[in-house]
Amino acid sequence: MVESAYLLIGQDSCFKNNKIKEIKEKFLKRETLDFNLDILYAHELDLLTLQEKLLQLPVNSSKRIIIVKEAEKLKEEIKKFLLDYFKKPYPQTIIIFDIEKDNPEDKFINLLKIYARALPFKEERPLNIFDLKKYIEAKKINLSLKTLHQLLLQGERPEQILGNLRVQVEGESSNSLEKRRKIKAILDCDIEIKTSRLKPVFALEKLLIRLIR
Repeated sequence: MVESAYLLIGQDSCFKNNKIKEIKEKFLKRETLDFNLDILYAHELDLLTLQEKLLQLPVNSSKRIIIVKEAEKLKEEIKKFLLDYFKKPYPQTIIIFDIEKDNPEDKFINLLKIYARALPFKEERPLNIFDLKKYIEAKKINLSLKTLHQLLLQGERPEQILGNLRVQVEGESSNSLEKRRKIKAILDCDIEIKTSRLKPVFALEKLLIRLIR
């Protein structure tokens, strides 16, 4: 195992971020953090860039840290290079590989588990319409918008989301004026989507803001 390599597995971003923070605080000084920390995204990373980052020396520090997000998406030439690199890693460089899902059939991830200190984190369950309703009721606009986008990415159709929100509002026990205001907002959103006045995602974002405020 390479002492200067970590493999974070899972979708629990909160716990993973806390672990990354712990590693940064252990090895880096706050005043030199910007000079000794690189965050790279695997899907856009090329081999030359990684090699250049690995060759950089720490600034007023004994260590520097490279975080590779979505490491399961690394290009094959980079995976091959890393497996050779781990046979004789640079002692001044700590690499943190961040992957969302473990894949027992992925040879690279399996080898990473040998070379790096693997830290599994719990898997997040897929978000659903009830999560969106909960955040709307709690008037948490940022979480509501984030959940909306995740639902759309998961394949929920805009009309399904809109229909579920209408059922929720119609079942509320709020005063009639407030309920009518929300139902009007939903109807306006429906018209905006059906007439292509706004893209569905923008119409739904606008609706959430109206429902919460």
